[in-house]
Amino acid sequence: MDPEYPSSPLSSLRSISLPPSPSPSSQARASGSRIPVRRRPRQPYRQRLTAEEKLDKVFSLFGHEIGWTLGEFIKVLRSKQDVVNARRKASLGTVMYTDPEVLECFLNRSTTQNEVRKALINTLDLGNNELRDEIRSLGEYKHFGQFMVDGNTGFESLNMAKLVDILQQRTPLMLQLLRSTARPVCQQRERQSDFGPRLVLILAILCFSQRRNLASNFQTTFGLYLHSKRVKRRQLDLLTQLGVTVSYQSILRLIKQLSEDAAKSVAETGHSDNAVTAYDNFEQMEGIKEQRVEGNDKFYSVTTGEVIQGIDIPPGGLQQEMLNPRVELQASDIFFAPGNSQDTIEHQV
Repeated sequence: MDPEYPSSPLSSLRSISLPPSPSPSSQARASGSRIPVRRRPRQPYRQRLTAEEKLDKVFSLFGHEIGWTLGEFIKVLRSKQDVVNARRKASLGTVMYTDPEVLECFLNRSTTQNEVRKALINTLDLGNNELRDEIRSLGEYKHFGQFMVDGNTGFESLNMAKLVDILQQRTPLMLQLLRSTARPVCQQRERQSDFGPRLVLILAILCFSQRRNLASNFQTTFGLYLHSKRVKRRQLDLLTQLGVTVSYQSILRLIKQLSEDAAKSVAETGHSDNAVTAYDNFEQMEGIKEQRVEGNDKFYSVTTGEVIQGIDIPPGGLQQEMLNPRVELQASDIFFAPGNSQDTIEHQV
């Protein structure tokens, strides 16, 4: 504005009310033309690394930049207890101990990693952990546990197939180990057989060796069976050393205990009203053939008894006053009596 002419306040209203002049960018949008945009320069293409190059880079990172060995890395990771590192430890354990390819790489006997395999077996210590616990669990089963006079059915009544099933349930790792170890070198078709009874004997010996007093049922029952078959003391002592049976003295003490218990049972059962008792005395003199100075003859006096549970016996039992000598008793009266007819043994005869 020319300084010669004075300006009034109203003259500035026109400059305030006028819109601002459009910028070049807004003019370009209005006309529909594009304005070039400056882009970031593209990074040069990075070539993919091979597996060998990746390994070299990882170990170079550990050795030169971080200064760690693999053992230090795993130990430090194990010592951390936060959530992130706990997830990392779980992932590392899953890869190392559950991936079949990784296990095959380090634990296969055909590879050169025998020291790794032996170290892992020693660290697991199966003998003091899983396998020993399985033997202890098997020793709690009745056929391998403590010998009980009541309920013992004898050695001949053992079902070997059922015992093998019990072994499979209670000792799966031990059974797998024994079967793998005892696999025949030459697989001959004509000699294929079931080794179940042998495995039962081996595991029974292990139970007996672990707990001699609490897991002796198998050895005691087998010893009583052999003694009943006239097996001599020398043979029983040899089987005792092998862990197959209990000692000969233990068998004799048990037989004496069984005889005393049987005598008490006969006496108690004989007091019932429906019991029929039959007994007999047996005496024997045991001598020697050679003449000796001291007397070695032994005299045995034995009383044998049997209690039969009678049928249709009146209350109070049979008494002598009930006998009527004038009534003749025929054989048919005995065989076709109601009590005998109801007996299942009668049908078998």
